[in-house]
Amino acid sequence: MPIARRRTPAPPAQLARSASWQRLARRLAEALEVLQEGHYLILAVRDRHRFVQFAGEGEDGICAECVSNHYLAKDDRLTAGQHRALKGLGWLAPRRRPMGAGSVGAKGGSPNWLRLFAPPVDAQAAAELAVRTFTEVYGVRKVEELQYHAFEATGGKVYFPGLPLPREVEAPVEEEGGETATVPDALASALQHACDEEGVTRHSPLHWTLSVDGITLQVLLEEALPIARIVAPLFPAANLEGDVLEILNDINAHRLAYGYVYQRDGEVRYATEVLLDPFTPAHVALALQLAATAARSILTDDGLDPVDDLGDHGERGPDPRHN
Repeated sequence: MPIARRRTPAPPAQLARSASWQRLARRLAEALEVLQEGHYLILAVRDRHRFVQFAGEGEDGICAECVSNHYLAKDDRLTAGQHRALKGLGWLAPRRRPMGAGSVGAKGGSPNWLRLFAPPVDAQAAAELAVRTFTEVYGVRKVEELQYHAFEATGGKVYFPGLPLPREVEAPVEEEGGETATVPDALASALQHACDEEGVTRHSPLHWTLSVDGITLQVLLEEALPIARIVAPLFPAANLEGDVLEILNDINAHRLAYGYVYQRDGEVRYATEVLLDPFTPAHVALALQLAATAARSILTDDGLDPVDDLGDHGERGPDPRHN
């Protein structure tokens, strides 16, 4: 009687070349070719904190990130072998340790694993990087285990119907009394309780402006991660005498215990992030308080007036995205 042999699963390198994964790579490349500046596309494993995300950077190309151990539970962290595999695929290791996720660009590095695709962007290479990361590093075997989320920097939704993946379904969070609310509504409520008397201005479903202890803060929700980005515009970079990047690096290294400063569009900004899973209003309030305190300490140390130097950012502020 013949002995039945157990079928050996395809090794990850072969899995990435299978028909279903190659179809995903082609469709993802098509999506990346039309990814506009300020648009974001995130592919994620369902029910697990593993993702590859792409940010349209306009003339700077596309910035790709995948999750690092900064944002993973102790029993769910990437192994040393997975770190080696990520480096072998060309990912740059995390260079920062803020309290949340997201990149700060090529010069400042990222708290996640980072890969930059300069123009003209090789969309196929970027798509294949994502596929190989899921199959060879994260151990995802079936395309059906993935979903996608896409949106504009201003909070509007973006759809890629050509992707052979379902859109992520927005998950509700439980409020007091057993009722449920979406993460954006729960965050909006937490912001309202933490702000000054002026209240909160909601520019889009995922973008708010508020004042905490007299410091204007921008808050942008990243639903797929989920995190809230907190950004405070500080002053024009021209106000600093000397090498701006060197000064900002010195502030990050020696004067900030929470968050970081960076330069964008000729302006110095402070930023940090707070993880929203699980959602705890007290954590949001604490993050806002710490951000306001850190921003004020920078303004006070540099002898700069936050009112005079913010220009016309008081109402809406700059785009909080700083990838």
